[in-house]
Amino acid sequence: MGCVTGFATKIGSSIGAGVLGVLLSASGYVGDMSLIPDSAVMMIRSLFIIVPAVLWVVVAASLLLYKLDKLMPQIMRNEEKQ
Repeated sequence: MGCVTGFATKIGSSIGAGVLGVLLSASGYVGDMSLIPDSAVMMIRSLFIIVPAVLWVVVAASLLLYKLDKLMPQIMRNEEKQ
């Protein structure tokens, strides 16, 4: 199971880095420029502030919909009957 988790982490990291590079490139970012365009600065701010905030909201919403704690007593009763 650990090797699957490690593999998934590597795949996710590589996809995330690729998407990051594509988005920065689309915003006009070039690494060897002395002046970074405003669009690239806005993209960097978005990628480090707005995107994580949206993802945290999605995680919080999914945790509010998490019902296993409420169902656990019934699951335990069903397991004891079997």
